[in-house]
Amino acid sequence: MDYWRMSFRQGTGGRDMWRACLERGVAALGIYLLPDRKPVVGDCSELTPAGFDAIWRESGVRNHSMYVALRDLRFAVMPGDVVYARSSPYIVGKGTVTTGYRWDPDLLSDTGCRWEHYLEVDWREFAKPFGVTIQPVQYTLLKLEGHKLQKMLDAEAMWQDVEALADSTRVTVLRDLETIQLEEEYVEGQKTTRLVSYYERNPNLRAAATAIHGTRCQACGMTFVERYGELGEGFIEVHHLKPVADYGGEVSVNPETDMAVVCPNCHRMIHRRKDKQLTVEKLRGLLEARGMLTE
Repeated sequence: MDYWRMSFRQGTGGRDMWRACLERGVAALGIYLLPDRKPVVGDCSELTPAGFDAIWRESGVRNHSMYVALRDLRFAVMPGDVVYARSSPYIVGKGTVTTGYRWDPDLLSDTGCRWEHYLEVDWREFAKPFGVTIQPVQYTLLKLEGHKLQKMLDAEAMWQDVEALADSTRVTVLRDLETIQLEEEYVEGQKTTRLVSYYERNPNLRAAATAIHGTRCQACGMTFVERYGELGEGFIEVHHLKPVADYGGEVSVNPETDMAVVCPNCHRMIHRRKDKQLTVEKLRGLLEARGMLTE
């Protein structure tokens, strides 16, 4: 049994076909069209690897990742193999291949998408997708082995553990996010700039970070339940440790290593200087030097 990661987007930044493939129980992909609008390779059912290579070579198309994806779909992925579905930038599902390569030019015709090469897959959609970046990102179909497979399995295991914990905090998180949005978006009738990033507002990431790190501020040490009693139960803000602007391209966020939990006061102080964001450790050191830690 082999493991694979497969993307379901039409080209870079194009339409996402994951939902259509999930509904049909398939893992499908298309291929470049030649100037006459014919595909580089049509039905591959009767082709040998050598025959496939010859057709591709004669076409003159020089897209290596597409060549590898279709070749592997036809000759390498077998029934019983496991496929992780990637809908950038998240892993959104996992399935077991039930049939070998098939071809149907009308497979996704009702969607306007010309993806005709496919495998049948028994999919399971993740209720809470998880992020993990495994290179090369641009490969449509990538075999997972060695450290790449371990990275995927570790990410999946962590999110399965977090899901069980995060469910208990999800309702609280969503309620607090609604309150924060009303508070920060409208001040004296004027729309304001949001202080925190999308990743800090994402309810899945927020609930996961809270489940992992708890609700005690990692900078000053206070908890809202100790100060306000029942009213403060479960409340805390989350902070993205690395400024989002410092990332290049696609971002995959791990709530255990990339996020911290902080109280609103500490969060504002961390972000106060736009040109020099404080680290949680630096702010904690400043508070400790002033004897202001509460733990």
